[in-house]
Amino acid sequence: MGISLASLTTLVAGLCSLAQGEPSLANIEQMIWAINAMDPKKDDLKTLVNCNILPVRYDSADISFQNCRSNFFIIDRVKLEDIFKGHVGFLAFSLEEVRQLDPFLQALDLSYKFLSQVCIEETACSEDGVVDKNLTEQLRDRAYDLLR
Repeated sequence: MGISLASLTTLVAGLCSLAQGEPSLANIEQMIWAINAMDPKKDDLKTLVNCNILPVRYDSADISFQNCRSNFFIIDRVKLEDIFKGHVGFLAFSLEEVRQLDPFLQALDLSYKFLSQVCIEETACSEDGVVDKNLTEQLRDRAYDLLR
């Protein structure tokens, strides 16, 4: 038919123009996936940073479209999602989808919004804890065998 494929620039412009109206979630997601498939770089997506193109889900099932600087986080650990669910907004993509959308998210420079980057996990024991030299030695032996 002589119809050429959309270029990355055309897709980015289309997504930005979608954000200026009242887009449907399906249309936004379709454009995001199309852009992601083209392996975008940071310079390719700089016009999208201020556009409300990111579907964010807060407490309720309602989704609002936010820009990159909005207050939301990206799920990259199920355990952390369970802890913060109902307290913060999350990008409305599943963990598997987030992994697949990595080129798009990295090009938007959103790595600082991943839960694993924002949270600090700490481990503590009670004050009556005792170092067991025998168990420590067994753990070292097994670790050595696994890592060589």
